[in-house]
Amino acid sequence: MNRITQYRPAFFEGFENESKDFETLLDLMEMPFVKRFSDDPTFFQFVVSGESLMATYDKGAFWLVVGELQDSDIGLPKWDGGNIR
Repeated sequence: MNRITQYRPAFFEGFENESKDFETLLDLMEMPFVKRFSDDPTFFQFVVSGESLMATYDKGAFWLVVGELQDSDIGLPKWDGGNIR
């Protein structure tokens, strides 16, 4: 079992970040706070950087942090400062 904790920048006040368990990559992608990122028409792919799940847009030119993973070995491409491997 793995776990993700939703990320919000510090300037968002009055919200509580969700933490949810998941077993498969599909379970993770179907979580509403994760799926919301892929609904954008410029969405490219999800990637992992360190322990962070990130959503990339415009073929990787722009990115946002989705959340922090308990175990980042979930089968997604690794992102390292703009280089997707």
